[in-house]
Amino acid sequence: MNNGRHTNQPSSCKQDGYAAIVARTQEHINTAVPEGSTVAIVSKGDEHLLELDRCIGWHFPQNSEGSYSGFYPENDMAAILHLEALRSRGAQFLVVPVTAFWWFDHYSGFDRHLRSLYSVHLGDNDTCTIFDLRSKQALPHPAAVASATPFRNGSLRQLREVVECLVPESSTIAVVSRLDTPGLEMGNRQTWRVGPDPKSQEDDLDTPAISEAARWVQAAMHGGAEFLVLLEPSAWGLDDCAQLITYLPTSARLVTYQADLCAIFEVRP
Repeated sequence: MNNGRHTNQPSSCKQDGYAAIVARTQEHINTAVPEGSTVAIVSKGDEHLLELDRCIGWHFPQNSEGSYSGFYPENDMAAILHLEALRSRGAQFLVVPVTAFWWFDHYSGFDRHLRSLYSVHLGDNDTCTIFDLRSKQALPHPAAVASATPFRNGSLRQLREVVECLVPESSTIAVVSRLDTPGLEMGNRQTWRVGPDPKSQEDDLDTPAISEAARWVQAAMHGGAEFLVLLEPSAWGLDDCAQLITYLPTSARLVTYQADLCAIFEVRP
Protein backbone atom coordinates (compact mmCIF):
# COMPACT_ATOMS: atom_id res chain seq x y z
CA MET A 1 0.00 0.00 0.00
CA ASN A 2 1.11 3.58 -0.58
CA ASN A 3 -0.30 6.98 -1.45
CA GLY A 4 -1.55 5.87 -4.83
CA ARG A 5 1.33 7.40 -6.80
CA HIS A 6 2.76 5.06 -9.37
CA THR A 7 6.24 5.09 -10.84
CA ASN A 8 6.51 2.57 -13.64
CA GLN A 9 4.05 0.22 -15.30
CA PRO A 10 2.91 -2.07 -12.46
CA SER A 11 4.26 -5.61 -12.65
CA SER A 12 0.79 -7.01 -11.98
CA CYS A 13 -0.31 -5.93 -15.47
CA LYS A 14 2.22 -8.38 -16.90
CA GLN A 15 2.02 -11.17 -14.33
CA ASP A 16 -1.65 -11.32 -13.49
CA GLY A 17 -4.65 -11.71 -15.70
CA TYR A 18 -7.19 -8.94 -16.04
CA ALA A 19 -9.78 -11.03 -14.22
CA ALA A 20 -7.55 -11.18 -11.15
CA ILE A 21 -7.11 -7.39 -11.21
CA VAL A 22 -10.88 -6.92 -11.42
CA ALA A 23 -11.44 -9.29 -8.52
CA ARG A 24 -8.87 -7.54 -6.32
CA THR A 25 -10.27 -4.10 -7.22
CA GLN A 26 -13.78 -5.19 -6.30
CA GLU A 27 -12.48 -6.63 -3.03
CA HIS A 28 -10.77 -3.33 -2.16
CA ILE A 29 -13.94 -1.40 -2.90
CA ASN A 30 -16.15 -3.75 -0.94
CA THR A 31 -13.89 -3.70 2.11
CA ALA A 32 -12.54 -0.13 2.14
CA VAL A 33 -15.47 1.96 0.90
CA PRO A 34 -18.50 2.56 3.18
CA GLU A 35 -21.51 0.46 2.33
CA GLY A 36 -24.05 2.16 0.07
CA SER A 37 -21.51 4.59 -1.44
CA THR A 38 -21.60 5.56 -5.11
CA VAL A 39 -18.30 4.73 -6.76
CA ALA A 40 -17.19 5.99 -10.18
CA ILE A 41 -14.73 3.60 -11.80
CA VAL A 42 -12.45 4.10 -14.80
CA SER A 43 -13.99 1.01 -16.33
CA LYS A 44 -13.38 1.17 -20.10
CA GLY A 45 -16.95 -0.08 -20.40
CA ASP A 46 -16.50 -3.27 -18.37
CA GLU A 47 -19.91 -3.91 -16.79
CA HIS A 48 -18.51 -6.72 -14.63
CA LEU A 49 -16.14 -4.29 -12.92
CA LEU A 50 -19.20 -2.37 -11.68
CA GLU A 51 -20.71 -5.44 -10.00
CA LEU A 52 -20.12 -4.56 -6.35
CA ASP A 53 -21.64 -6.25 -3.30
CA ARG A 54 -21.90 -3.23 -1.01
CA CYS A 55 -21.64 -0.17 -3.26
CA ILE A 56 -23.16 1.33 -6.39
CA GLY A 57 -20.79 1.31 -9.37
CA TRP A 58 -20.76 3.98 -12.10
CA HIS A 59 -18.81 4.11 -15.34
CA PHE A 60 -16.21 6.85 -15.66
CA PRO A 61 -16.51 8.43 -18.13
CA GLN A 62 -20.21 7.96 -18.85
CA ASN A 63 -22.92 9.42 -21.05
CA SER A 64 -26.13 11.13 -19.96
CA GLU A 65 -27.81 7.73 -19.48
CA GLY A 66 -25.07 6.40 -17.23
CA SER A 67 -23.60 4.01 -19.79
CA TYR A 68 -19.93 4.02 -20.75
CA SER A 69 -19.33 7.01 -23.00
CA GLY A 70 -17.32 4.95 -25.48
CA PHE A 71 -14.33 7.27 -25.56
CA TYR A 72 -11.81 8.89 -23.25
CA PRO A 73 -11.90 12.57 -22.27
CA GLU A 74 -10.38 14.84 -24.91
CA ASN A 75 -8.07 16.62 -22.48
CA ASP A 76 -7.47 17.46 -18.82
CA MET A 77 -10.28 20.00 -18.75
CA ALA A 78 -12.78 17.48 -20.11
CA ALA A 79 -11.74 14.90 -17.51
CA ILE A 80 -11.92 17.37 -14.62
CA LEU A 81 -15.28 18.80 -15.61
CA HIS A 82 -16.73 15.33 -16.06
CA LEU A 83 -15.46 14.27 -12.65
CA GLU A 84 -16.97 17.33 -10.98
CA ALA A 85 -20.24 16.84 -12.85
CA LEU A 86 -20.51 13.26 -11.58
CA ARG A 87 -19.51 14.36 -8.10
CA SER A 88 -22.34 16.91 -8.14
CA ARG A 89 -24.73 14.08 -9.06
CA GLY A 90 -23.67 11.88 -6.17
CA ALA A 91 -20.37 10.16 -6.94
CA GLN A 92 -18.54 9.79 -3.61
CA PHE A 93 -15.42 7.88 -4.64
CA LEU A 94 -13.33 7.53 -7.80
CA VAL A 95 -11.53 4.26 -8.49
CA VAL A 96 -8.63 4.10 -10.94
CA PRO A 97 -7.68 0.44 -11.56
CA VAL A 98 -4.04 -0.40 -12.26
CA THR A 99 -4.95 -0.91 -15.92
CA ALA A 100 -5.84 2.80 -16.08
CA PHE A 101 -2.83 4.19 -14.19
CA TRP A 102 -1.68 5.69 -17.49
CA TRP A 103 -4.36 8.34 -16.89
CA PHE A 104 -2.12 9.90 -14.21
CA ASP A 105 0.54 10.65 -16.83
CA HIS A 106 -1.64 11.32 -19.86
CA TYR A 107 -4.05 13.57 -17.92
CA SER A 108 -1.46 15.19 -15.67
CA GLY A 109 -3.72 18.18 -14.93
CA PHE A 110 -6.49 15.80 -13.93
CA ASP A 111 -4.03 14.01 -11.66
CA ARG A 112 -3.01 17.30 -10.01
CA HIS A 113 -6.68 18.22 -9.56
CA LEU A 114 -7.42 14.92 -7.82
CA ARG A 115 -4.42 15.01 -5.50
CA SER A 116 -4.76 18.67 -4.58
CA LEU A 117 -8.49 18.56 -3.76
CA TYR A 118 -9.22 15.00 -2.71
CA SER A 119 -7.55 12.45 -0.47
CA VAL A 120 -6.33 9.00 -1.48
CA HIS A 121 -8.67 6.67 0.38
CA LEU A 122 -6.70 3.59 -0.66
CA GLY A 123 -3.54 3.26 -2.72
CA ASP A 124 -2.33 -0.10 -3.99
CA ASN A 125 0.22 0.00 -6.83
CA ASP A 126 -0.70 -3.54 -7.88
CA THR A 127 -4.46 -3.07 -7.95
CA CYS A 128 -6.06 0.38 -7.84
CA THR A 129 -6.15 3.84 -6.33
CA ILE A 130 -9.35 5.04 -4.65
CA PHE A 131 -9.97 8.76 -4.19
CA ASP A 132 -12.45 10.08 -1.63
CA LEU A 133 -14.63 12.71 -3.33
CA ARG A 134 -16.89 13.39 -0.37
CA SER A 135 -15.03 16.44 0.91
CA LYS A 136 -12.39 18.65 -0.62
CA GLN A 137 -8.97 19.03 0.92
CA ALA A 138 -7.24 22.34 1.53
CA LEU A 139 -5.66 23.86 -1.55
CA PRO A 140 -1.91 24.56 -1.39
CA HIS A 141 -2.62 28.20 -0.50
CA PRO A 142 -4.93 28.65 2.53
CA ALA A 143 -6.56 31.71 0.96
CA ALA A 144 -8.36 29.45 -1.50
CA VAL A 145 -9.98 27.21 1.07
CA ALA A 146 -12.88 29.16 2.55
CA SER A 147 -16.00 27.00 2.80
CA ALA A 148 -18.12 27.26 -0.33
CA THR A 149 -21.29 29.32 0.06
CA PRO A 150 -23.71 30.46 -2.67
CA PHE A 151 -22.33 33.61 -4.23
CA ARG A 152 -25.67 35.41 -4.04
CA ASN A 153 -25.86 34.90 -0.29
CA GLY A 154 -22.28 35.86 0.50
CA SER A 155 -19.74 38.48 -0.44
CA LEU A 156 -16.93 38.85 -2.89
CA ARG A 157 -14.35 38.00 -0.26
CA GLN A 158 -14.00 34.31 -1.09
CA LEU A 159 -13.91 35.01 -4.81
CA ARG A 160 -11.16 37.58 -4.32
CA GLU A 161 -9.14 35.12 -2.23
CA VAL A 162 -9.38 32.42 -4.89
CA VAL A 163 -8.49 34.84 -7.70
CA GLU A 164 -5.58 36.36 -5.79
CA CYS A 165 -4.24 32.88 -5.10
CA LEU A 166 -4.60 31.41 -8.59
CA VAL A 167 -4.58 34.28 -11.14
CA PRO A 168 -1.33 36.21 -11.75
CA GLU A 169 -1.27 39.95 -11.10
CA SER A 170 -1.71 42.31 -14.07
CA SER A 171 -3.93 39.73 -15.79
CA THR A 172 -7.13 40.69 -17.61
CA ILE A 173 -10.17 39.01 -16.10
CA ALA A 174 -13.72 38.80 -17.41
CA VAL A 175 -16.33 37.88 -14.80
CA VAL A 176 -19.25 36.20 -16.54
CA SER A 177 -22.29 36.78 -14.34
CA ARG A 178 -26.06 37.04 -14.49
CA LEU A 179 -26.00 38.97 -11.26
CA ASP A 180 -25.23 42.58 -10.42
CA THR A 181 -21.74 42.27 -8.96
CA PRO A 182 -20.41 45.64 -7.77
CA GLY A 183 -16.90 45.89 -6.37
CA LEU A 184 -15.22 43.45 -8.73
CA GLU A 185 -11.76 44.95 -8.24
CA MET A 186 -9.17 42.19 -7.93
CA GLY A 187 -6.00 44.01 -6.94
CA ASN A 188 -3.83 44.93 -9.92
CA ARG A 189 -5.87 42.74 -12.26
CA GLN A 190 -7.99 44.50 -14.86
CA THR A 191 -11.48 43.15 -14.21
CA TRP A 192 -14.80 43.67 -15.91
CA ARG A 193 -18.19 41.98 -15.89
CA VAL A 194 -19.88 40.53 -18.96
CA GLY A 195 -23.40 39.15 -19.03
CA PRO A 196 -27.02 40.24 -19.38
CA ASP A 197 -28.18 43.41 -17.67
CA PRO A 198 -29.62 42.25 -14.32
CA LYS A 199 -32.06 45.18 -14.33
CA SER A 200 -33.63 44.32 -17.67
CA GLN A 201 -33.88 40.55 -17.56
CA GLU A 202 -37.23 39.02 -18.32
CA ASP A 203 -36.23 35.40 -18.03
CA ASP A 204 -36.07 33.29 -14.89
CA LEU A 205 -32.66 33.56 -13.27
CA ASP A 206 -32.88 29.96 -12.15
CA THR A 207 -33.47 28.46 -15.61
CA PRO A 208 -31.02 30.05 -18.05
CA ALA A 209 -30.00 28.23 -21.21
CA ILE A 210 -26.44 27.03 -21.67
CA SER A 211 -26.37 28.86 -25.00
CA GLU A 212 -26.61 32.12 -23.09
CA ALA A 213 -23.61 31.28 -20.93
CA ALA A 214 -21.69 30.29 -24.05
CA ARG A 215 -22.57 33.59 -25.74
CA TRP A 216 -21.13 35.64 -22.90
CA VAL A 217 -18.09 33.39 -22.55
CA GLN A 218 -17.41 33.93 -26.24
CA ALA A 219 -17.88 37.68 -25.88
CA ALA A 220 -15.37 37.80 -23.03
CA MET A 221 -12.79 35.89 -25.07
CA HIS A 222 -13.26 38.13 -28.08
CA GLY A 223 -12.86 41.12 -25.77
CA GLY A 224 -9.33 40.09 -24.91
CA ALA A 225 -9.81 38.36 -21.56
CA GLU A 226 -6.89 36.25 -20.37
CA PHE A 227 -8.93 34.59 -17.63
CA LEU A 228 -12.64 33.85 -17.40
CA VAL A 229 -14.45 33.71 -14.07
CA LEU A 230 -17.84 32.07 -14.44
CA LEU A 231 -19.83 32.87 -11.30
CA GLU A 232 -22.01 30.12 -9.85
CA PRO A 233 -21.73 27.57 -12.68
CA SER A 234 -24.89 25.82 -11.48
CA ALA A 235 -26.86 29.06 -11.89
CA TRP A 236 -26.13 28.99 -15.61
CA GLY A 237 -27.73 25.61 -16.13
CA LEU A 238 -24.35 23.91 -16.18
CA ASP A 239 -25.20 20.94 -13.98
CA ASP A 240 -23.62 18.88 -16.73
CA CYS A 241 -20.48 20.99 -16.77
CA ALA A 242 -18.90 18.90 -19.51
CA GLN A 243 -21.11 20.74 -22.01
CA LEU A 244 -19.08 23.89 -21.42
CA ILE A 245 -16.13 22.30 -23.21
CA THR A 246 -17.97 22.79 -26.50
CA TYR A 247 -17.80 26.54 -26.07
CA LEU A 248 -14.17 26.85 -25.04
CA PRO A 249 -11.09 26.42 -27.24
CA THR A 250 -9.03 23.27 -26.78
CA SER A 251 -6.21 25.47 -25.49
CA ALA A 252 -8.33 26.68 -22.53
CA ARG A 253 -7.11 25.49 -19.13
CA LEU A 254 -9.36 24.93 -16.15
CA VAL A 255 -7.75 26.69 -13.19
CA THR A 256 -10.35 25.76 -10.58
CA TYR A 257 -13.96 24.62 -10.35
CA GLN A 258 -16.13 25.21 -7.29
CA ALA A 259 -19.77 24.49 -8.07
CA ASP A 260 -21.29 27.02 -5.67
CA LEU A 261 -18.78 29.78 -6.30
CA CYS A 262 -17.00 29.90 -9.64
CA ALA A 263 -15.17 28.19 -12.45
CA ILE A 264 -11.98 29.93 -13.58
CA PHE A 265 -10.45 29.29 -17.00
CA GLU A 266 -7.21 30.55 -18.50
CA VAL A 267 -7.83 31.41 -22.16
CA ARG A 268 -4.85 33.57 -23.11
CA PRO A 269 -2.65 32.30 -25.97
